Amino acid sequence: MSLPRRTFLQLISAAAFAPASLVSDRQEKSGMPPLDHVPPTLDHILLGCNDLDAGIEFMEKKSGYRAALGGSHPGRGTRNAILALGYRRYLEILAPDPKQNGLKWRNEISQLTEPLLVGWALRTKNLASFAARLRERGWEWIGPIEGSRARPDGEVLRWKTLVPADDKCPLL
Repeated sequence: MSLPRRTFLQLISAAAFAPASLVSDRQEKSGMPPLDHVPPTLDHILLGCNDLDAGIEFMEKKSGYRAALGGSHPGRGTRNAILALGYRRYLEILAPDPKQNGLKWRNEISQLTEPLLVGWALRTKNLASFAARLRERGWEWIGPIEGSRARPDGEVLRWKTLVPADDKCPLL
């Protein structure tokens, strides 16, 4: 089953911020699978905000856990903090990096007045092959695009991203 981006983000948002007792009661009555049944390819969820410290505080109040500083995305104008969601899955709190000149990616986050789920990322072993299959089916994509960030300990993490050509962040 395929869900539109907006529907997916609304469902994840509702699940992430609903009181645990409400979710577990409804799960029990409806026969829903537990919330820890997540698609195996989900890598992370993006929570956008205009200020990283405020985003970290917001998630700590909502979850009881404090996100760790992740680092800056050179050339993109953003920095992040990471909150683990289990094995190989995390919530990325994404905000403008005041040490960089302007946003080159996810420009909408600078205009947010409160944190908002703005995207997610899936994991695949062969992004080029995956992109080719999507293009064969008529989907337009930009990339793969090289990305990186320097962790606070100095280690540089690198990845590649594939972005829908029509990705306009329709939630704003």
